Amino acid sequence: NEKEQVHIGPVILKEANRMEFNKNKLTDIKTYRDGLKWIAQEDKYFFSSLVPLSVVEEAVVWKYKDDALVAFKSKNSTNNFVLYAGPKEYDTLKALNLNLEHIIDFGFFSIVAVPLFWVLKFFYKILGNYGWAIIVLTLIIRIPFIPLINKSQKSMKKMQEIQPRMAEIREKYKKDPKRMQQELMELYKKHKVNPVGGCLPILLQIPIFFALYKILLIAIELRGAPFLLWIKDLSAPDTLFGHIPS
Repeated sequence: NEKEQVHIGPVILKEANRMEFNKNKLTDIKTYRDGLKWIAQEDKYFFSSLVPLSVVEEAVVWKYKDDALVAFKSKNSTNNFVLYAGPKEYDTLKALNLNLEHIIDFGFFSIVAVPLFWVLKFFYKILGNYGWAIIVLTLIIRIPFIPLINKSQKSMKKMQEIQPRMAEIREKYKKDPKRMQQELMELYKKHKVNPVGGCLPILLQIPIFFALYKILLIAIELRGAPFLLWIKDLSAPDTLFGHIPS
């Protein structure tokens, strides 16, 4: 469910820590002090934020009826803020030099996602179409893994070839797990097979493709961006199957 994957509601930036709050999980009032950079209310592509230019005492998050709210608390009679309300456009927010670019949540693999996002935008500048930019980026990501994938396929083929012998060993030594493991290791060594060799390329690709998925999920640049034929919005679900009779 896309709504569950994209946060909607209050966000606080405390030092470099982006804290988001879910109205369904917020049960009591939460307060935060020190290192407060800004507070915001966000949805998928847009947000509004207050950036304090004067000292604030704390940020408070609470639930009111069916909404979660966030506000600053200050003892000053006069307070100065920068108010931003608009799209989550990374370059625009970065240029403001207010740390507002941190409103864009690139996920757990952000260290991978941010460079991929830059590369995606680079290809868009060249190709003029985000659809083609995504295809080119995906192909380039795959290229370094080709040798590993080939090696993995060879390893899997060898594993298939020795499956009958492995079954014999498991049956013969089923009451002696230690001996079974020794015999299996000898079999792998004899046939030069790595039992986890087929998993390695998959494991190495997981962070990259999770990061790419997160980019495609949240990037406002894809909102309303056309590709080809019936694809008029790369951020929207594919509508083709909606026109095919069941």
